Amino acid sequence: MEERITALCVRTADIGEKDKLLTLISAEAGKRSVRIRSVKSPASKLKAAAQELAYCEYTLEGKGKTPLVTGAAPLKTFFGCWEKVDKSAAASIVAETLDKATIEGADCRAELRLALETLGGIEYLETTPFVVAERFLVGMFAMNGLEITEEAGLPVRTLQYCRSLAAATLEDLEVLDVSEQEVVTTLGFLGELALQVFGSRIRSVSEAVKLFYR
Repeated sequence: MEERITALCVRTADIGEKDKLLTLISAEAGKRSVRIRSVKSPASKLKAAAQELAYCEYTLEGKGKTPLVTGAAPLKTFFGCWEKVDKSAAASIVAETLDKATIEGADCRAELRLALETLGGIEYLETTPFVVAERFLVGMFAMNGLEITEEAGLPVRTLQYCRSLAAATLEDLEVLDVSEQEVVTTLGFLGELALQVFGSRIRSVSEAVKLFYR
């Protein structure tokens, strides 16, 4: 049985010497795990579809929990997210958070929409990509029922910044007045909050914070 889904690849894992297991997030089918064969060869036609952040129309075949990818038409690759270390780190936060915040069988259209919008912002906006990633985290928390309020015990300026992120459009981020120190402080806080909300640490957040102290 053939199935087509439009999905964002948020995680890859090697299977043997040639194959990969992909975690896909799609509007039609939610979260899916799929197998893709022989993609480590330079000649593979499916190589681009087996990369993290690949956004493709995937053709799947087979029954069971792990169907096989037999074709893929790339729609967006977000190559710009890999141009610089900070963009790559911010994009990894988006991918890992989307992976850990979603479960198979659940509707994740809103989360996917926010992730795609955020990756576009990381790729093109003239602002630090971590501000864009922080807006994504605040948005994901809100989708999971958590609004950041005074009860979180944050310094006033950090609380105000989080509220600004929650209300901001992508274009607003380019003129948002925030210091580098506030960005890194808030990123650390949001990383701790993710543990409470999703039940798992976002390792990409911890790695991003380290970049500020090199």
